[in-house]
Amino acid sequence: MLAKVSSQPLITWLYHSAQCVTFGGPKQFTLVIGAKHLSWCTRLKYLECIFLDGSCEIDISPSVGKFYAQCNNIMAVLGKYNNEMAAVHLTNSYCVPSLLYACEIWSLSNSSAHSVQVALNNLFGRIFDCCWRENPNSLLFYCGTLPALDTVDQRRILFYKKLKHHSSILIRTIARLCQHDILSIATKYGINRLDNSVSSIKKSIWQTFAASAV
Repeated sequence: MLAKVSSQPLITWLYHSAQCVTFGGPKQFTLVIGAKHLSWCTRLKYLECIFLDGSCEIDISPSVGKFYAQCNNIMAVLGKYNNEMAAVHLTNSYCVPSLLYACEIWSLSNSSAHSVQVALNNLFGRIFDCCWRENPNSLLFYCGTLPALDTVDQRRILFYKKLKHHSSILIRTIARLCQHDILSIATKYGINRLDNSVSSIKKSIWQTFAASAV
């Protein structure tokens, strides 16, 4: 026998916790549900992403903090005299995904993008105990790792390709609206056609990075 569960507590909780957020719109008005005036908030958390009001930028500080915490745990377990390449493999597998979570849809300020890049650079500086005041791209190259922002660009381009060939007409239409922005990213890596193969796109991005790293 199935027990009947009342939805009233959930509805009551939603009613009392409701807030408003706007992305680019005005706040010179008050929204009311029943007799309750809804308050304005400055951020919206959705699927573990925090969107800031007005600009709709992503607050990546929680992801950066989680990344550093995970790296510290791995380095503590490996100990002082660790195997550097083992550390690279473990952090790339378990920490970088936390840092770059949902980066396909990121909209970042320059300072936020810089903090993402610095986080990965600091990791490699700690693993190899070097390059604290230098560009670590040569080190990243010999470890087979793209810089953080290049990885973000690669994932955004590949995500667009998936949307472009999605079975849903609505999603394909949304993808077309993003085509110009994605193409402007792709041209930085000598990619002039977004219908190139995945392997071709990855190769172009890696070669562009390699040319600047060595």
